[in-house]
Amino acid sequence: MIFDHKPPDEITDEEIEALVEEHYSERQHAEFKATMNLKNDDDRLESLRDISSLANSGGGYLIIGIQDDGKGKAQCYTETKFNSFAIKRSITQLCQDHIIVRIWGLEVRDRTVKGHPLVIVRVPDSDRIPHMIKFQRRTDFWRRYDDGKREMTYAEIKEAFERDSVARRLTNIEQEMTKLRRRETRESELAFLMDQREKQLTPSFSVVENGELLAKVTADNFRSKVGKTPYMRIAATPAHSTRNLVNVDSPPIRAVLTTPPACRLYGWNLGSGDIRHYEVKVFEEGVYRGELSSECLELLRNGHMEFSVLIDEQYCWRQTNEEFNKNPTLYPYAVVEYPVSFLKLYRSITEIAAINDEFIVTLQYVNIRGFRLPAYSPNSRGFLIRSLETSPFAKNGYDYSIKVSHQFDPDRTAFELLRNFYASFGHEAYKIPFFNEESSKFEF
Repeated sequence: MIFDHKPPDEITDEEIEALVEEHYSERQHAEFKATMNLKNDDDRLESLRDISSLANSGGGYLIIGIQDDGKGKAQCYTETKFNSFAIKRSITQLCQDHIIVRIWGLEVRDRTVKGHPLVIVRVPDSDRIPHMIKFQRRTDFWRRYDDGKREMTYAEIKEAFERDSVARRLTNIEQEMTKLRRRETRESELAFLMDQREKQLTPSFSVVENGELLAKVTADNFRSKVGKTPYMRIAATPAHSTRNLVNVDSPPIRAVLTTPPACRLYGWNLGSGDIRHYEVKVFEEGVYRGELSSECLELLRNGHMEFSVLIDEQYCWRQTNEEFNKNPTLYPYAVVEYPVSFLKLYRSITEIAAINDEFIVTLQYVNIRGFRLPAYSPNSRGFLIRSLETSPFAKNGYDYSIKVSHQFDPDRTAFELLRNFYASFGHEAYKIPFFNEESSKFEF
Protein backbone atom coordinates (compact mmCIF):
# COMPACT_ATOMS: atom_id res chain seq x y z
CA MET A 1 0.00 0.00 0.00
CA ILE A 2 1.05 3.62 -0.46
CA PHE A 3 3.66 4.64 2.17
CA ASP A 4 3.45 1.13 3.72
CA HIS A 5 0.97 2.27 6.42
CA LYS A 6 3.61 4.67 7.86
CA PRO A 7 2.51 7.47 10.25
CA PRO A 8 2.45 10.91 8.54
CA ASP A 9 5.42 12.12 10.61
CA GLU A 10 7.58 9.33 9.17
CA ILE A 11 6.72 10.03 5.52
CA THR A 12 9.62 11.87 3.88
CA ASP A 13 9.39 14.84 1.54
CA GLU A 14 11.00 12.66 -1.14
CA GLU A 15 8.19 10.11 -0.89
CA ILE A 16 5.59 12.85 -1.32
CA GLU A 17 7.55 14.36 -4.21
CA ALA A 18 7.52 10.94 -5.91
CA LEU A 19 3.71 10.89 -5.88
CA VAL A 20 3.62 14.07 -7.95
CA GLU A 21 6.57 13.34 -10.21
CA GLU A 22 5.40 9.79 -11.01
CA HIS A 23 1.72 10.86 -11.22
CA TYR A 24 0.64 8.27 -8.71
CA SER A 25 -2.88 7.01 -9.41
CA GLU A 26 -5.66 7.07 -6.82
CA ARG A 27 -6.59 3.53 -6.08
CA GLN A 28 -8.29 1.79 -3.20
CA HIS A 29 -5.95 3.26 -0.58
CA ALA A 30 -5.27 6.84 -1.69
CA GLU A 31 -7.23 10.02 -2.39
CA PHE A 32 -5.96 13.43 -3.55
CA LYS A 33 -7.74 16.76 -3.05
CA ALA A 34 -6.62 20.18 -4.24
CA THR A 35 -7.97 21.97 -1.17
CA MET A 36 -10.98 22.10 1.16
CA ASN A 37 -13.43 24.95 1.70
CA LEU A 38 -14.11 24.92 5.44
CA LYS A 39 -17.34 26.89 5.02
CA ASN A 40 -18.75 24.69 2.25
CA ASP A 41 -20.91 21.81 3.50
CA ASP A 42 -20.44 19.89 0.25
CA ASP A 43 -16.65 19.99 0.70
CA ARG A 44 -16.95 18.92 4.31
CA LEU A 45 -19.28 16.04 3.44
CA GLU A 46 -16.98 14.93 0.62
CA SER A 47 -14.03 14.82 3.03
CA LEU A 48 -16.07 12.71 5.47
CA ARG A 49 -16.88 10.32 2.63
CA ASP A 50 -13.22 10.11 1.61
CA ILE A 51 -12.11 9.26 5.15
CA SER A 52 -14.93 6.87 6.09
CA SER A 53 -14.62 5.03 2.77
CA LEU A 54 -10.92 4.45 3.42
CA ALA A 55 -11.69 3.22 6.95
CA ASN A 56 -14.29 0.79 5.56
CA SER A 57 -11.85 -0.55 2.97
CA GLY A 58 -8.60 -1.39 4.74
CA GLY A 59 -7.26 2.12 5.39
CA GLY A 60 -5.15 4.53 3.37
CA TYR A 61 -4.29 8.21 2.97
CA LEU A 62 -6.16 11.37 2.07
CA ILE A 63 -3.75 14.08 0.93
CA ILE A 64 -4.99 17.66 0.62
CA GLY A 65 -2.78 19.97 -1.41
CA ILE A 66 -2.15 17.73 -4.43
CA GLN A 67 -4.36 18.16 -7.47
CA ASP A 68 -5.30 15.20 -9.65
CA ASP A 69 -5.77 15.22 -13.44
CA GLY A 70 -9.47 14.44 -13.28
CA LYS A 71 -8.80 10.74 -13.66
CA GLY A 72 -7.35 10.06 -10.22
CA LYS A 73 -3.65 10.64 -10.98
CA ALA A 74 -1.57 13.07 -8.95
CA GLN A 75 -0.79 15.95 -11.28
CA CYS A 76 0.78 18.81 -9.33
CA TYR A 77 0.77 20.70 -6.05
CA THR A 78 -2.14 23.05 -5.52
CA GLU A 79 -1.19 26.52 -6.68
CA THR A 80 -3.64 28.27 -4.37
CA LYS A 81 -2.27 28.82 -0.87
CA PHE A 82 -4.50 27.61 1.96
CA ASN A 83 -4.42 27.40 5.75
CA SER A 84 -3.30 23.81 6.30
CA PHE A 85 -3.47 24.13 10.09
CA ALA A 86 -7.11 25.29 9.98
CA ILE A 87 -8.01 22.45 7.61
CA LYS A 88 -6.28 19.93 9.86
CA ARG A 89 -8.28 21.09 12.88
CA SER A 90 -11.51 21.12 10.88
CA ILE A 91 -11.01 17.55 9.62
CA THR A 92 -10.20 16.29 13.12
CA GLN A 93 -13.35 17.90 14.51
CA LEU A 94 -15.51 16.73 11.59
CA CYS A 95 -14.46 13.11 12.08
CA GLN A 96 -15.07 13.27 15.82
CA ASP A 97 -18.52 14.78 15.37
CA HIS A 98 -19.87 13.04 12.27
CA ILE A 99 -18.28 9.57 11.87
CA ILE A 100 -19.89 6.77 13.90
CA VAL A 101 -18.22 4.74 15.31
CA ARG A 102 -15.06 6.82 15.71
CA ILE A 103 -11.98 5.71 13.81
CA TRP A 104 -9.37 4.80 16.39
CA GLY A 105 -5.83 5.70 15.37
CA LEU A 106 -6.85 8.35 12.82
CA GLU A 107 -3.93 10.77 12.28
CA VAL A 108 -4.20 14.24 10.76
CA ARG A 109 -1.02 16.26 10.17
CA ASP A 110 -0.19 19.50 8.38
CA ARG A 111 3.19 20.15 6.80
CA THR A 112 4.97 21.99 4.00
CA VAL A 113 6.86 20.37 1.11
CA LYS A 114 8.94 22.70 -1.07
CA GLY A 115 6.83 25.64 0.03
CA HIS A 116 3.53 23.87 -0.68
CA PRO A 117 1.08 23.39 2.22
CA LEU A 118 -0.29 19.88 2.70
CA VAL A 119 -2.63 18.06 5.03
CA ILE A 120 -2.03 14.31 5.32
CA VAL A 121 -4.75 12.13 6.82
CA ARG A 122 -3.72 8.58 7.65
CA VAL A 123 -6.74 6.30 8.01
CA PRO A 124 -5.87 3.00 9.74
CA ASP A 125 -7.16 -0.43 8.82
CA SER A 126 -10.17 -0.33 11.14
CA ASP A 127 -11.64 -3.34 12.94
CA ARG A 128 -14.82 -1.42 13.84
CA ILE A 129 -16.47 -1.28 10.43
CA PRO A 130 -18.80 -0.18 9.05
CA HIS A 131 -18.19 3.48 9.88
CA MET A 132 -21.24 5.63 9.22
CA ILE A 133 -21.44 9.32 8.33
CA LYS A 134 -24.16 11.31 10.11
CA PHE A 135 -24.30 14.74 8.50
CA GLN A 136 -27.05 17.19 7.52
CA ARG A 137 -29.86 14.96 8.83
CA ARG A 138 -28.85 11.95 6.73
CA THR A 139 -26.66 8.91 7.13
CA ASP A 140 -24.20 7.43 4.63
CA PHE A 141 -22.08 4.31 4.38
CA TRP A 142 -19.23 4.60 1.85
CA ARG A 143 -16.54 2.23 0.66
CA ARG A 144 -13.61 2.37 -1.75
CA TYR A 145 -12.99 0.21 -4.78
CA ASP A 146 -10.24 0.12 -7.39
CA ASP A 147 -12.10 2.68 -9.48
CA GLY A 148 -12.95 5.09 -6.62
CA LYS A 149 -15.47 5.39 -3.81
CA ARG A 150 -19.22 4.89 -3.76
CA GLU A 151 -22.05 4.12 -1.37
CA MET A 152 -22.14 0.64 0.14
CA THR A 153 -24.97 -1.64 -0.85
CA TYR A 154 -27.40 -3.06 1.70
CA ALA A 155 -25.72 -6.47 1.40
CA GLU A 156 -22.27 -4.96 2.05
CA ILE A 157 -23.50 -3.06 5.11
CA LYS A 158 -25.20 -6.20 6.49
CA GLU A 159 -22.08 -8.29 5.91
CA ALA A 160 -19.91 -5.70 7.67
CA PHE A 161 -22.20 -5.61 10.73
CA GLU A 162 -22.31 -9.41 10.96
CA ARG A 163 -18.54 -9.66 10.63
CA ASP A 164 -18.17 -6.98 13.30
CA SER A 165 -20.45 -8.92 15.67
CA VAL A 166 -18.20 -11.97 15.44
CA ALA A 167 -15.15 -9.74 15.82
CA ARG A 168 -16.54 -8.22 19.00
CA ARG A 169 -16.98 -11.63 20.58
CA LEU A 170 -13.39 -12.50 19.72
CA THR A 171 -12.32 -9.07 20.96
CA ASN A 172 -13.73 -9.80 24.43
CA ILE A 173 -11.43 -12.79 24.66
CA GLU A 174 -8.49 -10.82 23.31
CA GLN A 175 -9.15 -7.99 25.76
CA GLU A 176 -8.79 -10.32 28.72
CA MET A 177 -5.54 -11.64 27.30
CA THR A 178 -4.37 -8.07 26.66
CA LYS A 179 -5.09 -7.12 30.27
CA LEU A 180 -2.80 -9.92 31.42
CA ARG A 181 -0.08 -8.85 28.98
CA ARG A 182 -0.41 -5.21 30.05
CA ARG A 183 -0.12 -6.16 33.70
CA GLU A 184 3.06 -8.11 32.93
CA THR A 185 4.39 -5.24 30.78
CA ARG A 186 3.60 -2.66 33.45
CA GLU A 187 5.41 -4.69 36.08
CA SER A 188 8.37 -5.10 33.72
CA GLU A 189 8.48 -1.36 32.90
CA LEU A 190 8.21 -0.40 36.56
CA ALA A 191 11.00 -2.81 37.48
CA PHE A 192 13.16 -1.31 34.70
CA LEU A 193 12.58 2.25 35.91
CA MET A 194 13.22 1.34 39.53
CA ASP A 195 16.40 -0.43 38.49
CA GLN A 196 17.56 2.74 36.72
CA ARG A 197 16.88 4.78 39.84
CA GLU A 198 18.79 2.35 42.06
CA LYS A 199 21.73 2.65 39.67
CA GLN A 200 21.39 6.46 39.98
CA LEU A 201 20.56 6.77 36.29
CA THR A 202 17.96 9.20 34.97
CA PRO A 203 14.82 7.16 34.14
CA SER A 204 13.88 7.17 30.43
CA PHE A 205 10.18 7.99 30.51
CA SER A 206 9.90 7.84 26.72
CA VAL A 207 9.86 4.02 26.88
CA VAL A 208 6.66 3.99 28.96
CA GLU A 209 3.56 3.47 26.82
CA ASN A 210 1.09 3.02 29.66
CA GLY A 211 -0.42 6.37 30.67
CA GLU A 212 -1.32 5.39 34.22
CA LEU A 213 2.16 4.03 34.84
CA LEU A 214 3.79 7.08 33.27
CA ALA A 215 1.70 9.42 35.45
CA LYS A 216 2.72 7.47 38.55
CA VAL A 217 6.45 7.16 37.90
CA THR A 218 6.85 10.80 36.88
CA ALA A 219 5.08 11.89 40.07
CA ASP A 220 7.29 9.60 42.17
CA ASN A 221 10.40 10.82 40.36
CA PHE A 222 9.49 14.47 40.96
CA ARG A 223 8.87 13.81 44.65
CA SER A 224 12.31 12.25 45.02
CA LYS A 225 14.03 15.08 43.07
CA VAL A 226 12.72 17.95 45.21
CA GLY A 227 13.50 16.32 48.54
CA LYS A 228 12.05 18.31 51.44
CA THR A 229 11.41 21.56 49.55
CA PRO A 230 7.76 22.68 49.03
CA TYR A 231 6.63 22.51 45.40
CA MET A 232 3.47 22.51 43.31
CA ARG A 233 3.31 20.31 40.22
CA ILE A 234 0.61 19.77 37.62
CA ALA A 235 0.89 17.17 34.85
CA ALA A 236 -1.12 15.76 31.96
CA THR A 237 -0.51 12.38 30.35
CA PRO A 238 -2.21 10.63 27.39
CA ALA A 239 -3.89 7.42 28.54
CA HIS A 240 -2.05 5.63 25.71
CA SER A 241 1.30 7.41 25.58
CA THR A 242 3.39 6.40 22.58
CA ARG A 243 6.78 7.47 21.33
CA ASN A 244 6.83 10.52 19.04
CA LEU A 245 3.17 11.32 19.72
CA VAL A 246 4.05 15.04 19.72
CA ASN A 247 6.49 16.66 17.31
CA VAL A 248 8.18 18.93 19.85
CA ASP A 249 10.33 20.45 17.09
CA SER A 250 7.42 21.79 15.04
CA PRO A 251 7.05 25.60 14.84
CA PRO A 252 3.41 25.62 16.09
CA ILE A 253 4.38 23.63 19.21
CA ARG A 254 7.39 25.85 19.91
CA ALA A 255 5.29 28.99 19.39
CA VAL A 256 2.58 27.98 21.85
CA LEU A 257 5.17 26.91 24.44
CA THR A 258 6.85 30.30 24.15
CA THR A 259 3.60 32.27 24.26
CA PRO A 260 1.00 30.24 26.17
CA PRO A 261 -2.65 31.21 25.55
CA ALA A 262 -4.72 33.46 27.84
CA CYS A 263 -1.97 34.42 30.28
CA ARG A 264 -1.91 37.63 32.32
CA LEU A 265 1.41 39.41 32.00
CA TYR A 266 1.93 39.76 35.75
CA GLY A 267 -0.14 36.81 36.89
CA TRP A 268 0.75 33.41 38.31
CA ASN A 269 0.74 31.43 35.10
CA LEU A 270 2.88 29.84 32.38
CA GLY A 271 3.41 33.14 30.57
CA SER A 272 4.74 35.24 33.44
CA GLY A 273 7.09 35.01 36.40
CA ASP A 274 10.58 33.58 36.03
CA ILE A 275 9.65 31.21 33.22
CA ARG A 276 9.02 33.95 30.67
CA HIS A 277 12.77 34.73 30.66
CA TYR A 278 13.74 31.21 29.51
CA GLU A 279 14.00 29.91 25.95
CA VAL A 280 12.66 26.49 24.93
CA LYS A 281 15.53 23.98 25.12
CA VAL A 282 15.89 20.38 23.92
CA PHE A 283 16.80 17.34 26.03
CA GLU A 284 16.69 13.59 25.43
CA GLU A 285 12.98 13.14 26.22
CA GLY A 286 11.60 16.29 24.60
CA VAL A 287 11.80 20.02 25.36
CA TYR A 288 11.74 22.15 28.50
CA ARG A 289 11.59 25.76 29.59
CA GLY A 290 12.76 27.20 32.90
CA GLU A 291 14.68 25.65 35.81
CA LEU A 292 13.61 23.24 38.56
CA SER A 293 14.96 25.65 41.16
CA SER A 294 12.13 28.10 40.39
CA GLU A 295 9.69 27.23 37.59
CA CYS A 296 9.99 24.49 34.98
CA LEU A 297 7.80 23.30 32.09
CA GLU A 298 8.55 19.99 30.33
CA LEU A 299 6.91 18.48 27.24
CA LEU A 300 7.93 14.93 26.32
CA ARG A 301 7.68 13.44 22.85
CA ASN A 302 5.21 10.84 24.13
CA GLY A 303 2.68 13.57 24.98
CA HIS A 304 3.36 13.89 28.72
CA MET A 305 3.63 17.49 29.95
CA GLU A 306 4.27 18.82 33.44
CA PHE A 307 4.88 22.15 35.14
CA SER A 308 6.40 22.65 38.59
CA VAL A 309 6.98 25.75 40.66
CA LEU A 310 8.79 26.38 43.93
CA ILE A 311 6.47 27.37 46.78
CA ASP A 312 8.28 30.40 48.16
CA GLU A 313 7.46 33.98 49.18
CA GLN A 314 6.31 34.66 45.60
CA TYR A 315 3.84 31.77 45.75
CA CYS A 316 2.73 32.99 49.18
CA TRP A 317 2.37 36.61 48.07
CA ARG A 318 2.08 39.47 50.60
CA GLN A 319 3.79 37.52 53.39
CA THR A 320 6.97 38.72 55.02
CA ASN A 321 9.85 36.28 55.46
CA GLU A 322 8.97 36.03 59.13
CA GLU A 323 5.31 35.25 58.41
CA PHE A 324 6.26 32.78 55.70
CA ASN A 325 8.57 30.88 58.05
CA LYS A 326 6.10 30.93 60.91
CA ASN A 327 2.67 30.63 59.25
CA PRO A 328 3.00 29.98 55.47
CA THR A 329 -0.19 30.78 53.57
CA LEU A 330 -0.79 29.81 49.93
CA TYR A 331 -1.89 32.73 47.76
CA PRO A 332 -5.21 31.99 45.93
CA TYR A 333 -4.05 33.50 42.62
CA ALA A 334 -1.10 31.10 42.50
CA VAL A 335 -3.17 28.11 43.61
CA VAL A 336 -5.87 28.69 40.98
CA GLU A 337 -4.20 30.41 38.05
CA TYR A 338 -1.33 27.97 37.49
CA PRO A 339 -3.62 24.94 36.83
CA VAL A 340 -5.94 26.96 34.59
CA SER A 341 -3.12 28.30 32.40
CA PHE A 342 -1.41 24.89 32.28
CA LEU A 343 -4.56 23.15 31.03
CA LYS A 344 -5.22 25.84 28.42
CA LEU A 345 -1.70 25.35 27.10
CA TYR A 346 -1.99 21.56 27.10
CA ARG A 347 -5.35 21.70 25.29
CA SER A 348 -3.68 23.82 22.58
CA ILE A 349 -0.85 21.30 22.25
CA THR A 350 -3.22 18.32 21.97
CA GLU A 351 -5.15 20.15 19.24
CA ILE A 352 -1.99 20.97 17.29
CA ALA A 353 -0.80 17.36 17.62
CA ALA A 354 -4.33 16.04 16.90
CA ILE A 355 -4.21 13.62 19.84
CA ASN A 356 -7.50 11.72 20.05
CA ASP A 357 -7.19 10.11 23.45
CA GLU A 358 -8.17 10.41 27.10
CA PHE A 359 -5.78 12.20 29.45
CA ILE A 360 -4.74 11.73 33.07
CA VAL A 361 -4.41 15.10 34.79
CA THR A 362 -2.60 15.25 38.14
CA LEU A 363 -2.32 18.06 40.69
CA GLN A 364 0.50 17.49 43.17
CA TYR A 365 1.78 19.42 46.19
CA VAL A 366 4.79 18.21 48.18
CA ASN A 367 6.08 19.25 51.62
CA ILE A 368 3.17 21.55 52.54
CA ARG A 369 2.48 20.34 56.06
CA GLY A 370 1.46 23.37 58.15
CA PHE A 371 0.54 25.55 55.15
CA ARG A 372 -2.81 27.35 55.12
CA LEU A 373 -5.15 28.07 52.20
CA PRO A 374 -7.59 30.97 52.63
CA ALA A 375 -11.00 30.80 50.96
CA TYR A 376 -12.33 33.38 48.49
CA SER A 377 -10.30 35.91 46.51
CA PRO A 378 -7.83 38.30 48.15
CA ASN A 379 -10.01 41.34 47.43
CA SER A 380 -13.14 39.84 49.02
CA ARG A 381 -14.55 41.11 52.28
CA GLY A 382 -13.04 39.46 55.34
CA PHE A 383 -10.40 37.60 53.32
CA LEU A 384 -7.59 38.14 55.84
CA ILE A 385 -9.80 37.17 58.80
CA ARG A 386 -10.92 33.98 57.09
CA SER A 387 -7.32 33.08 56.22
CA LEU A 388 -6.43 33.12 59.91
CA GLU A 389 -9.36 30.80 60.62
CA THR A 390 -8.13 28.21 58.12
CA SER A 391 -6.62 25.10 59.66
CA PRO A 392 -3.06 24.26 58.61
CA PHE A 393 -2.65 21.33 56.23
CA ALA A 394 -2.18 18.17 58.28
CA LYS A 395 -0.42 15.98 55.70
CA ASN A 396 2.98 16.35 54.12
CA GLY A 397 1.72 16.20 50.54
CA TYR A 398 -1.26 16.16 48.23
CA ASP A 399 -1.69 14.08 45.05
CA TYR A 400 -4.95 13.89 43.07
CA SER A 401 -5.66 12.69 39.52
CA ILE A 402 -8.67 12.70 37.22
CA LYS A 403 -9.21 11.28 33.73
CA VAL A 404 -10.67 13.55 31.05
CA SER A 405 -11.66 13.18 27.39
CA HIS A 406 -9.67 14.59 24.47
CA GLN A 407 -12.24 17.41 24.27
CA PHE A 408 -11.73 18.46 27.90
CA ASP A 409 -12.58 22.00 28.94
CA PRO A 410 -9.54 23.60 30.67
CA ASP A 411 -11.57 25.78 33.06
CA ARG A 412 -13.96 23.03 34.11
CA THR A 413 -11.13 20.50 34.51
CA ALA A 414 -9.15 22.95 36.64
CA PHE A 415 -12.24 23.53 38.77
CA GLU A 416 -12.61 19.77 39.37
CA LEU A 417 -8.98 19.52 40.46
CA LEU A 418 -9.24 22.57 42.71
CA ARG A 419 -12.52 21.46 44.25
CA ASN A 420 -10.78 18.44 45.71
CA PHE A 421 -7.75 20.49 46.77
CA TYR A 422 -9.88 23.10 48.55
CA ALA A 423 -11.91 20.32 50.18
CA SER A 424 -8.70 18.93 51.67
CA PHE A 425 -8.47 22.25 53.58
CA GLY A 426 -12.13 21.99 54.64
CA HIS A 427 -13.48 24.49 52.07
CA GLU A 428 -16.74 24.18 50.11
CA ALA A 429 -16.52 24.42 46.32
CA TYR A 430 -18.25 27.82 46.22
CA LYS A 431 -15.28 29.28 48.12
CA ILE A 432 -12.93 28.67 45.18
CA PRO A 433 -12.15 32.18 43.90
CA PHE A 434 -12.39 33.63 40.39
CA PHE A 435 -14.77 30.96 39.03
CA ASN A 436 -17.89 32.25 37.26
CA GLU A 437 -20.64 29.63 37.58
CA GLU A 438 -22.72 31.11 34.77
CA SER A 439 -19.96 30.94 32.16
CA SER A 440 -18.07 28.02 33.78
CA LYS A 441 -14.89 30.06 33.30
CA PHE A 442 -12.24 31.46 35.60
CA GLU A 443 -12.00 35.26 35.47
CA PHE A 444 -8.80 36.74 36.89
